[in-house]
Amino acid sequence: MRMIKEKIEAINAYMKHRQLPTDLKMQIRNHFSYTWQRSSIWDEREILLELPAFLRSDVVLFNNSSVIEEVYLLADLPQNIIARLCLHFEPSQVPPHSKIIVEGEMGNDFYVVATGKLESSIGIPPVIADSLDIEAELLFRTFEKGDFFSEYTLFAPMSAKHPYTIKSVGPCELLMMSHETF
Repeated sequence: MRMIKEKIEAINAYMKHRQLPTDLKMQIRNHFSYTWQRSSIWDEREILLELPAFLRSDVVLFNNSSVIEEVYLLADLPQNIIARLCLHFEPSQVPPHSKIIVEGEMGNDFYVVATGKLESSIGIPPVIADSLDIEAELLFRTFEKGDFFSEYTLFAPMSAKHPYTIKSVGPCELLMMSHETF
């Protein structure tokens, strides 16, 4: 408990020193609150790695089954491979209207939607949008539980630009895997 209190004090001091706006401070506090709620006084990864492989697989699959069962990309993989991948997913809470990836930027992370809804869009050059009398941002897909995006970054990290922007519609929980852990 003392460690958490010290961490909170350090976070508050940092935000005060940087004079962060109130909404940004709130997002930071929500992030740490979420992280602490999802974790415990035990290091889950350490505990899992100390278990025999067959038992670790069962625990990891049980903990992630409600989402992983809906990810068609993983449907034909053996259970032990799915379990190993699940060990590398990091949960992340996303506030409403947050941009997860931005069209044209380089990426390094793969995402699976655990809860919530996201929308993808592409930018239309203003000259074209005006001439066609359409919005400069074209929504073309929604993502919900079990959907995934940015998978191409696992195979071409920091060399492929995102072809679209993805933004949360409401609060979401994502499972993220970086290229380094893949």
